Amino acid sequence: MQKIHPDAQSLYQEALWMLEERLDDLKEAPKEGVRLADFDLADFTFKQHFAQKQLSDLPEKSQTLIISHLQLQNAKDPRAILLRLGKSLVGDGLLMATLLGNESFKEFKEAFAALGETRGAPLPDVRDVGGLLTNLQFALPVVDRELISLEYPDFKSIYADMQILGLKNSAPLGAGLQGKQKWQKMEEYYKAKFMTAEGMLKVSIELIFISAYRPHKSQPKPLKPGAAEISLTEILNK
Repeated sequence: MQKIHPDAQSLYQEALWMLEERLDDLKEAPKEGVRLADFDLADFTFKQHFAQKQLSDLPEKSQTLIISHLQLQNAKDPRAILLRLGKSLVGDGLLMATLLGNESFKEFKEAFAALGETRGAPLPDVRDVGGLLTNLQFALPVVDRELISLEYPDFKSIYADMQILGLKNSAPLGAGLQGKQKWQKMEEYYKAKFMTAEGMLKVSIELIFISAYRPHKSQPKPLKPGAAEISLTEILNK
């Protein structure tokens, strides 16, 4: 599990660098594009310049590259957003996105469960994200993830960063704890289980990365059944 500087802006920037690395690794990646401004939580700058656009300002079949950075987990209807983004791409246009996954803040989930409390709306599951892209008929979808371990000096810093990331109505700040005493018990449990020897509070983050294209006739197609020169049966029987 990777460790980075424990504040939300650094997490934001670190995730951006990871996204840029994935973009750089793509062969013949578009050189021009836009970044989605909806649900924007913090300023971020790419090595390349990408104009900032609202989703409502993106006509159909108008963009070769659209980038969404740590935004989709805050959308009420991620499916509708992805569908609209797909329609805004030209043929063979590329969508690159990052979002927080459901493995994020697992320490809080355990602390809430220990008190018999439910948490807020779940964050996306990486398998569901892949299935959604396929269901929406994106071409050549790739979904992967990175697990990151953060350390914070106190709960105030954690809660402040959660709010920066737009999580006040989602897990874990949407949990049903009511009253100061219950919050104190939750925090006591958390400290007992997830405090380091140096007195720092551990927080796990799952970053999900998406790359997917609008379908185009120039893209590689899977072989039809029986078209392979060597059958799977032959390989397995060797």
